[in-house]
Amino acid sequence: MGTANLSSLTPQPVVLALLERAERFAVDCQHDHASAFFRAAVAADQTPVAHIAYGVYLADCEREVSARTHLTEAWEMAKRLGDWKTRVLACHNLAALCRRQGQTAAADSFQQQAIRAQLEAGPVEPFPLFVLAGRALDLASRESVAAEKLLYAAQDDPLEAAAALLDAGVIAYRQDREPLAMERLYAAFEIAQSQKDLPTCAAILTNIAHLQRDRGRWSIADECLALAEKIDREAQRPRSAQRLASYRRELASGLAMLEADPSWN
Repeated sequence: MGTANLSSLTPQPVVLALLERAERFAVDCQHDHASAFFRAAVAADQTPVAHIAYGVYLADCEREVSARTHLTEAWEMAKRLGDWKTRVLACHNLAALCRRQGQTAAADSFQQQAIRAQLEAGPVEPFPLFVLAGRALDLASRESVAAEKLLYAAQDDPLEAAAALLDAGVIAYRQDREPLAMERLYAAFEIAQSQKDLPTCAAILTNIAHLQRDRGRWSIADECLALAEKIDREAQRPRSAQRLASYRRELASGLAMLEADPSWN
């Protein structure tokens, strides 16, 4: 969903070890083990770091209520500890969570708070690129040119490049710039795949499928949706998987016609 590692406070080595194991299990889709190690890290951590890492993981697993609880706790801890870097991170991830749920006003508010926390550090500290990318998403519907410029800057951050390219591809798609949209989406997929970022891979494949469907390439669209659905089921994201299955059912009639005349695709 978002970024999970940037804090001026350093957890104890045991916490870092627990988080490393948890994230390894998460990548391997061993979610029971991942959750157990995340919970152990949260219990042992006196900083907000474990709460943020677990909150991001829970959001990716579509457990939004629990995710919000941990991210909010991280935000409150960061305020008490005077840790502006973690306040930035917590607010950014709360904004991403709200954005995913369609709560645009709340997302904008949290992203603005992330920006304000960053400004407290003074003019010497550069803005993290993930903050720029988050702001770009809030501007996308009304200031697409500014949004694209911010996303272009965010591509310089290896951890944000896939998400930035994905969002830039969606903006290009909305502007009917299909070749550019496709170029950005496939570039984003290569990066996300190399980083084993499964939620982002599924999101990119879904957007590629929509674009291919609109171009009449139903077979390719169905293949992309099938792979995205498989990723989401393995990542224990049932709502997203069900939504993708619904998209595939909508394609079924077109695919049936293709069986009669493959030249249509």
